[in-house]
Amino acid sequence: MCGPEALGDSALVDPEFTAAWSPDACATWGAEQAEIASAGRAWRGMGKRARKRLGGDLRATPCVQPAIAGAEKAEEQQAMAAAIAVQAALSMRGLPYSWGGGGPEGPGYGIGHGARTKGFDCSGLTEYAWARAGVRIGTTTYEQWRSGTRVARSEVRPGDLVFYDPNPDRPGPEHVGLVVNDTQVVNAPFTGAFVRLDSIDRTGFLGVVRPHPEQSA
Repeated sequence: MCGPEALGDSALVDPEFTAAWSPDACATWGAEQAEIASAGRAWRGMGKRARKRLGGDLRATPCVQPAIAGAEKAEEQQAMAAAIAVQAALSMRGLPYSWGGGGPEGPGYGIGHGARTKGFDCSGLTEYAWARAGVRIGTTTYEQWRSGTRVARSEVRPGDLVFYDPNPDRPGPEHVGLVVNDTQVVNAPFTGAFVRLDSIDRTGFLGVVRPHPEQSA
């Protein structure tokens, strides 16, 4: 869809306006839209210093300005939601691990050997934390592993989900924690333990997923 179709029905009532959208004009319009999208992606990929150096020049370009504004808004929403999730998870430190326990509403009794313990298992804690930020990430580690965007270990931010699969003989991931800083996750580790901080870098590291506010709970 391009030209009059993209601008809405009001544009179609003027035959001269409609006639101006030749195949070449449509191709040009499409290329401009692609440039705007590309500029937005590039802006998101820049570091803050680079944005500051280049911001004035980029913002002076009218067709790029909406993409930059949209990217900045999305990044701000992401950071705010992540901060809420981190604080929610940290506030649960000291609660016991409960296999199958907890969820979006908070700590709860688990199943099996967790049936008598009110607390969280690993994915119950992360689900609760992101639910507090209004984001749905799923209940199990398998669902959470497939939510959001995969990011490199070197690019982790607070709020990201870090997954582990220490037993390659079984389909994973088997464990998940929520990033607090560059080196630590808050997690519900195993039966008999309590919600606590642990190192990100440990046996079975599988990858990192970044949830997004668009995944509304």
